[in-house]
Amino acid sequence: MTNGNPMDDLNALLEERGRFEKWIAQLTAKREQTPPHVYERVRADYVTRLEAVMGQLRSHSEGLQASASSLEQRASTLATDEQQRRDARAEIELRAMVGEYSSERANMELAACDADITRLESERTAASAELGRLQEILAVVRQPEARPAAPPSPQLPPSRPLGAPVPRTEADTAADELAFLNSLVERPEVAAPTAPAPAAQPPAPPQPRPRGGSRGTFRW
Repeated sequence: MTNGNPMDDLNALLEERGRFEKWIAQLTAKREQTPPHVYERVRADYVTRLEAVMGQLRSHSEGLQASASSLEQRASTLATDEQQRRDARAEIELRAMVGEYSSERANMELAACDADITRLESERTAASAELGRLQEILAVVRQPEARPAAPPSPQLPPSRPLGAPVPRTEADTAADELAFLNSLVERPEVAAPTAPAPAAQPPAPPQPRPRGGSRGTFRW
């Protein structure tokens, strides 16, 4: 750090910040080619050093804000004075045109106005440029500190309408299958039932005997 202009100190801090951010970006691009534990160690070192620089920048926050407010007021005042001198120059030209001012007087007063306008314009431009630089630094200083990402919240099951059956989970299904297999293993084997014997057929009805004498006997 320097002991001169505070802006020099701020510019040096901003250069350090840019250097560390560049290193972190290049390190990320080489992540797949680096052992994970080495990558994490080097990245943690760069992040720690970057946060240290950001801490020093944040320590200048109040002073930067005061300087920015002062420069903003000065730039506004210079712009007002510049416009007044431009109006005065236009008035001198007008008085010279109507014949009130002689050429010598008009030229002398116009030259004085031009010198003032040039000076005020230069000061206003410089103040505006410095104000813009301070606003850029304040935007960097006000950046929030890096925080680790919060773990994702657990997903809750969807609400079940009143009276609807409770859905079965994979654990319930696995338990049912295990119980079924156990029942097959532990259940004693049961002999297969024998087929019933066929029912007895009823006896055939007697055939009717033919009427008349014995076979071979003829009556005349």
